[in-house]
Amino acid sequence: MSFNLIIGILAALILAAFVLRAINIVISEKGEVIRGSDKKTGFHVIHAEYSSGISGHHTTYKVPCDPQQYAQLFSPQETETKK
Repeated sequence: MSFNLIIGILAALILAAFVLRAINIVISEKGEVIRGSDKKTGFHVIHAEYSSGISGHHTTYKVPCDPQQYAQLFSPQETETKK
């Protein structure tokens, strides 16, 4: 057998193994729906720090866990028609 033929067969076998494994993963995860966030109460606390070498800044943000409350933070409270 030629050396190139052996390399080609090995490459095809490895590729087939990757494809079969990918198909297996897709089939096993098909029933799972992993979208969005869990609706929780309370807040996430995010600590942000910045340092430029000489000075710095530290702040803490409180973000609601509930996606609907989080979205309400970005909607305007007053519009031109409500004034």
